[in-house]
Amino acid sequence: MKIETEHLHFNYAEQKVLNDLSFGIEEGTITAILGQNGAGKTTLLRCLLGFLKPTEGVVKINGQPLSEIPSRQLRQISAYVPQAKHSAFAYTVEETVLLGRNPYLSLFQGPRDEDRAIAEEAMQECGIMDLRDKRTDAISGGELQLTLIARALAQQPELLILDEPETGLDFRNQLRVLRLLEKLKSDKGLTIVFNTHYPDHALQIADRVILLKEDGTCLFGEKEEILKEDILQDIFDVKIHTMQETINGRTYAAMIPLPKEND
Repeated sequence: MKIETEHLHFNYAEQKVLNDLSFGIEEGTITAILGQNGAGKTTLLRCLLGFLKPTEGVVKINGQPLSEIPSRQLRQISAYVPQAKHSAFAYTVEETVLLGRNPYLSLFQGPRDEDRAIAEEAMQECGIMDLRDKRTDAISGGELQLTLIARALAQQPELLILDEPETGLDFRNQLRVLRLLEKLKSDKGLTIVFNTHYPDHALQIADRVILLKEDGTCLFGEKEEILKEDILQDIFDVKIHTMQETINGRTYAAMIPLPKEND
């Protein structure tokens, strides 16, 4: 699934957040969105999902404006994974994942055997089958994040959009999420877009990067072209030092923020 924006603007009242964004995300790729706090990363995700209507411009999926796609169809082809926050509702993991089948069910219709099989497959893909009977308010943050990804996969989407999926997780669970996203791209051909505060993670798994600037515009391109020390130093107003290490044939990059001389 291809998703693109054409001259996208978004304002909250008089506050301009997104300013004339035009880019195209190709099918079967991973795109990372980075920028300062308050730069509009989550706002951009919500525009891509159709949760927010642009002030100007248009978002298209496979060439069709979002406004022309019926809501039910849109929820079948695109899925959203919010940041993991414990819910007050005492659903089990399996019940939570089954909620992903709602776009395929009529009002008051319960899950069918087919829906349960799809939910089970999603839990297996995320490695959480052993949690299926546990309540979501009794599992760890990493386990909850994987549960929310499984719920999204139960929708059988072509487009997966995630809001900071690795934030607040320990190293092991960050790695589990990143590896899972890579696997979903390679095995299922999903188009994946995610917000992140970690340039290292974008360098590790993304194909392209959207880097939001303070004035609401963006830089968009291959990760190696965008995630450069001089560019990030200008965006984040810190010095950046990049270190690279090749381990088991794969090169990893770590970007270290340093204070400026006068800080």
